[in-house]
Amino acid sequence: MDRQSVVPLVGNIATVHSIVAGCNDQLPATDGLLTGLVTGNHLRRLRNNIPLATLLELLEWPHKQRNGQVAFLCPRCQAYLSAVNPRTNLGRCFHCETNFNPIDFLIAARQCDFVEAVHYLTKLLPRDGPTPPTN
Repeated sequence: MDRQSVVPLVGNIATVHSIVAGCNDQLPATDGLLTGLVTGNHLRRLRNNIPLATLLELLEWPHKQRNGQVAFLCPRCQAYLSAVNPRTNLGRCFHCETNFNPIDFLIAARQCDFVEAVHYLTKLLPRDGPTPPTN
């Protein structure tokens, strides 16, 4: 595995086992603390294969259709001046100028950490879906 294609992940052992369940990524753990690695490919899948509009619905997060686009309540500034771009799977709050991918949005909306967001989103990944091309 290329050292540039991994992201450090820190948490506890229970989190590691639940993240790894049903996932091909290997997350080695030591001494009760997770000092593992999530591959760049896995993060791309979380970012690209879970539609942000679907995540809004699953979280029951306030959102609506406006002019043919999904607008959502910004978890940072609570403004509704936002849109989801389905082509890039990114949300943008035009009031506070923040971009959100599904990982970022979940962290902001549920005030969770990166490990918790990865754990939650991993369960939502299609099991045998195509892997998006790397950019």
